[in-house]
Amino acid sequence: MKKILLLPVFIIASSLSFAQVISADSAMYFEGKEITVKGKVTSTFVTKGESKKVLLNFGKPHPNESFTVVIEEADLSKFKYDPSEFLKDKTIYVKGKVKMYKDKPEIMVTSSDQITLK
Repeated sequence: MKKILLLPVFIIASSLSFAQVISADSAMYFEGKEITVKGKVTSTFVTKGESKKVLLNFGKPHPNESFTVVIEEADLSKFKYDPSEFLKDKTIYVKGKVKMYKDKPEIMVTSSDQITLK
């Protein structure tokens, strides 16, 4: 009897441990959710000014991107590579919480562990 009761608990727990993988074009529908986005980095940009940021754009190049990954300057030291150069034109998986910025979805990346190559 205990085995039967443990089965639903195991199924629920294992389903929660897998992040949902969605396309960059669908990220806007997951605002506030922790997900994994899969897509090709079509363009990159490094902001200038007091606080440097690396932007990895998916879909079309900026300003028509469908999704953006944002890496703050303070977090760039956590990467063994330059994300703006190394990840351009690569298909990647990005884990994180989706937020909207100027009506476009983005994920803030604070660690290189959040990004994996296909």
